[in-house]
Parts: sequence; C-alpha cells; structure tokens
Amino acid sequence: MYFGNCFVNISYNPLGASNYVLEGVQDSADFPSVFIAMPYVATGVYNIGSGSTPYYAKYFSDTVTSHIASSGVLVISSTSPAVVGTYSFTCTDGTVLSKASFVAKPAL
Repeated sequence: MYFGNCFVNISYNPLGASNYVLEGVQDSADFPSVFIAMPYVATGVYNIGSGSTPYYAKYFSDTVTSHIASSGVLVISSTSPAVVGTYSFTCTDGTVLSKASFVAKPAL
C-alpha cells in the first residue's frame, strides 16, 4: 500500500517510553492514520520494529483496527525548520506501507 505524502505532527511526550511521536493521516481524513514513536529526533536512518524496540510504528485503518509494525525503516533527512523524511514498514499481519514521505511540525 502506498501511503503517499501525509500531513503530520510531531509531539514531545516526556512521560512516555518514547519521547517523540510522529502522527499522520492520509488526505486530511481521520483514517487511515500512522503513528511512529521515537526516543529522539535526529537526522539518520532508523530501524522500525514492534512496541518493544526504540522506534516502533502502528497503522490504523479505522477506529478499531490497528496494525503493528514488525519491521521497517524511518529516514529523517532534516530536523529544521521542520522534521522531514520518509518511512516504510511491514506490519505483523502482512500490511505494507511504502514510499511515505512527511514534513512534520510541532503539534499545537
């Protein structure tokens, strides 16, 4: 599945295991949506795994169905003035998100 360019926010979560959360939706609708958690934000290439890894992701196809990533890649190419990059991952149920790009600004 090609997720395409998506509008995203990045937020700081000081109480969570992952300090930053990247959230996005396709075509400004509520669903499908994607959620990527990360311990810090810096340029580089990072492996995405399940919830037991530092970088993990979930794909929500609707309000009740979530797909947990089993493997994938997050690439952050810039952090200023916005966080810019790409990601792709495969979920445990075989769902594949590929070629997704983002420009993330801090959540309000």
